[in-house]
Amino acid sequence: MSAQHALGIDIGTSGARATMLSATGDVLASGAARMADHGPDHRDPEVWKRTLAAALEQLFEHVDPALIGALSVDGTSGTLLALDESGQTLG
Repeated sequence: MSAQHALGIDIGTSGARATMLSATGDVLASGAARMADHGPDHRDPEVWKRTLAAALEQLFEHVDPALIGALSVDGTSGTLLALDESGQTLG
């Protein structure tokens, strides 16, 4: 397998999803996690971070992250999660 695979991440109100696609568009593996499973406040950036980490952990049980050649991230209303240099959420 080549490093031409694409990782797509979608973060929505209820959870996070991650899917790895081959260069030809075939789905290689997916992972998903619910916000409610990672904290009571879906507006808390730490809940977003933990939810995404859980979805990626599930995905990477099936595909090697070293194969990622491209990344696309989609989020509800174009929301961004700012991190400091150590990976801690800023707000």
